Amino acid sequence: MKNKILKIFAIIGAIIVTLYLIGLIIGIVSGIQKRKNDELNYVPTLQEKNNPVAITVTNPTSGIYKAGQEVIIEAEFTENVYGGENQEVITSETAPDLYIQFGYVSSYSKKMSFKQVNEKKIQYTYTLKDDDVGILVIMGYKGIVYNKDGKSIEVQTRNINGNTITGSGLLVDKVHIGDYVNYDASSGNGTGRNYTTEENSTGSKVATTFSSSDDMKWKVMNIDYESGTITLRADKQTKQELTLSGKKGYMNGEEVLNNIGAVYGYGNGATGGRSLTIDDLDKLNSYKITETAESDTAYDKLNGTKYITGTFLAEDGTEITASIDNTVTMSYTQSTTSKFTNKPITCSVKLLGANSFWLASPCIGIYNDRCYYCFRSVYNGHLSQEYLFETTGPGYANTKSYSVVPVITLKANILTSGRDNENNAWDLIIE
Repeated sequence: MKNKILKIFAIIGAIIVTLYLIGLIIGIVSGIQKRKNDELNYVPTLQEKNNPVAITVTNPTSGIYKAGQEVIIEAEFTENVYGGENQEVITSETAPDLYIQFGYVSSYSKKMSFKQVNEKKIQYTYTLKDDDVGILVIMGYKGIVYNKDGKSIEVQTRNINGNTITGSGLLVDKVHIGDYVNYDASSGNGTGRNYTTEENSTGSKVATTFSSSDDMKWKVMNIDYESGTITLRADKQTKQELTLSGKKGYMNGEEVLNNIGAVYGYGNGATGGRSLTIDDLDKLNSYKITETAESDTAYDKLNGTKYITGTFLAEDGTEITASIDNTVTMSYTQSTTSKFTNKPITCSVKLLGANSFWLASPCIGIYNDRCYYCFRSVYNGHLSQEYLFETTGPGYANTKSYSVVPVITLKANILTSGRDNENNAWDLIIE
């Protein structure tokens, strides 16, 4: 009898264990299915790390704007948001702080003003200032909001969505001497521009072509705040060389050099081009006198020298033969722009290192028995001059070949959208 009772209890126990296991299996299967259903129907809540869902520029439309334009940005959440545990309305005091920046190289960010809250969305506003130049980006979003159940969440910064806003300003108010500017000589009317030298102008049979498509980068050389214009120079000399020779080279050299520089002055935003001069170096304070061939006193003694032999040139190119009955007097003047009486000097030049290039600045060297008709140059880092012919006879013509440094002027009060993030050069807005 006892054994029969034990068998009955064993059977009952086995049945209970079996039912438990069956229930456990059913529970596990149901749980898996529930999680699957939950994943399919899942909606992020305020407690999730992905809040806000988006930070979006809603006004104005994508484009470039000047100071005074209002920008509206919305921070959107997955559910209604509040300023406190008891569903308090968000105010300027309780709204999270939204920080923005214009341009990728700005040194500081700016705080937007709270505008209003509309259920899931918090609106912010900002009015562009004169110094807001470049693309608007989000720099930070800091603070706490609450859901309807009083649960809080620290907001997370998000990349900006919606319209792309670029602030602009006057380039003349932004740049400094030596800054790079993204000027393209081959853009706009500069497309396909070139200039080929001719023997009739240079005195040399060597013909060289200069093109607006030449690889050039441009640096700010001069800023005229009164007129709003900016002068740029190439940051290196041309790869091609200009050859000048003899009287033709001297008489036409300035025009030829400026014709070469003009090739690079037709791009979008430019008003023209020319070649670098000695006056440009003087304005840049880029050279200092290290030595002179003779003292100023010696030069002063040569001032007003009279010649009774030799072939000289009038300003119109007419040849004048000196004689006892037709003396030629040569004098220096104080004007640094005088074509025919600039005093030759030798100086150390910091511009472009030890490279050599022409300057569109003619000069004459006066000596006791002759004069040298020259063009200014920078030779191996020193300001110098190259004579093209001397007055003692036609057999003393000279030929020289140097590169050219183009100079261009931008339109007055041209706008910029800031510096690019790649090479830190200022971008131009061409209207």
